[in-house]
Amino acid sequence: MIVRGIVFAGTATDARPDMRQFAQEVLGMTPAAVGGVEADLFDLPDGSSFAVASPGGMGRTDRSLGFLVDDVDAAVADLVRAGIPVDPHVSGNERERYVHFTAPDGQLYELVERRQPAPARGGPLRRLGRMRRVELRRPRRVFVLGGARSGKSSYAEGLLAREQAVDYVACGTPAGPDDPEWADRIALHRARRPGSWRTVETLDLVSVLAEPGPPVLVDCLTTWLAGTMDECGVWSEQPGADGRLAAAVDDLLVAWAGARRRVVAVSNEVGNGIVPATPSGRRFRDELGVLNARIAVGSQRVWLLTAGLPQRLR
Repeated sequence: MIVRGIVFAGTATDARPDMRQFAQEVLGMTPAAVGGVEADLFDLPDGSSFAVASPGGMGRTDRSLGFLVDDVDAAVADLVRAGIPVDPHVSGNERERYVHFTAPDGQLYELVERRQPAPARGGPLRRLGRMRRVELRRPRRVFVLGGARSGKSSYAEGLLAREQAVDYVACGTPAGPDDPEWADRIALHRARRPGSWRTVETLDLVSVLAEPGPPVLVDCLTTWLAGTMDECGVWSEQPGADGRLAAAVDDLLVAWAGARRRVVAVSNEVGNGIVPATPSGRRFRDELGVLNARIAVGSQRVWLLTAGLPQRLR
């Protein structure tokens, strides 16, 4: 693999020997010589540099650092041969194709293939990629878990930040005049989303996932389950309620596994909290735990957010 340059803001990581080895042997970088001695700094053809040490405390930005390559598919193959975890879905638009991978330092990076002329750092315009047909791949299913105020929704939105059009499926109950706190939460979520995203307020996730269209962000399965349990008559103990709920969950799982477009779903991880004091609270906790586990089985990527920090589970 030949890395041509760096995309996005510069970054640094811990000065770990495995990262130095990764940069040299897998990414094909050459260490820069500082004072005649090889340093933890690698110069790239476009004039940029990649550091595997962090003098001055420079930290990561909120976007993944990207490495420019001529052929993202060939670069992915090199990473796979080296045993590096790579996202199976290659995303793209009219300008570039990109894919995420996890380096030995545990951080998320990108491989980027430019498909149009782009400015190189410290130099004139030059062609860094090749114009070619992009093959559409099966949309991926991403599941984001986390506790209350863990940053799960923000992280899920960030996964689709490059997308111009997204169907944002809100499963929560619309705010009423007697609940200003809930109204404030909804307003905060709306203000954070791009204006080009479409908000869809529905519990009918089966229909949404079956339709072709732009990526879908479901926020969240917790409120979907609460609303579905209410619709099925679980809380009012109607006859046949448990069977209707089980059928609704099964239908959702089938739709999730066969989704026709890229989908990111958010849910609450409730198994680590206080045991609910009421039978209905314990029932809901148990139903949500089972739903989360079944959705995770059918997901290609699973993330857990704790204190705003993402941890990849799959």
